[in-house]
Amino acid sequence: MEPWNRWAINKLGMPAFKIDFASRPTFPIQKVKTACEISEVASYAKRGLTIFKVTKSGTNRNERNFGGFKCEFLELALQAKSQVDLLKGKIAKSTVLINFDYYFGPTKLEIDLPSLLIHEFGHVLGLKHSCNPGEDGNTAISCYSAPAEYLDTVMFPYLLEKQLRKQLQQNDYNRINCLY
Repeated sequence: MEPWNRWAINKLGMPAFKIDFASRPTFPIQKVKTACEISEVASYAKRGLTIFKVTKSGTNRNERNFGGFKCEFLELALQAKSQVDLLKGKIAKSTVLINFDYYFGPTKLEIDLPSLLIHEFGHVLGLKHSCNPGEDGNTAISCYSAPAEYLDTVMFPYLLEKQLRKQLQQNDYNRINCLY
């Protein structure tokens, strides 16, 4: 969050994100009964940014069974997923799902959670991936042929095990400055 707040204070004169620990969501993901879409989870979230820890079991379990078929909020390979809801061209609320059990447990891959959240906050602000991994409709340069300045950004599509990406790079600044 801090790198985006530093950028926002310099560019907009105010932070992009504020933490309000008092207004945590009061519902589990299990209340979502209609589909395995992030939009269904987001419909229960309040204004602002809500982050959900998606797990293998319990009230925030990933897998659902609807009418005899199984579905998941997050495919196992996805580290996280974000959705932003706009109202009159401004961010009204945003939702981030973190694939917790797959990436952040004992005996799991060691993905740096702060780096992952900084990446997801970039999506919340409107950024797509810095290069195109081929599956998100991004028209950016292919990740396979992209120069280093695309690969070192916080908006690169993947975090590798134990990789840290906590500082915005010039590519991140250039692209966010185009939006704001």
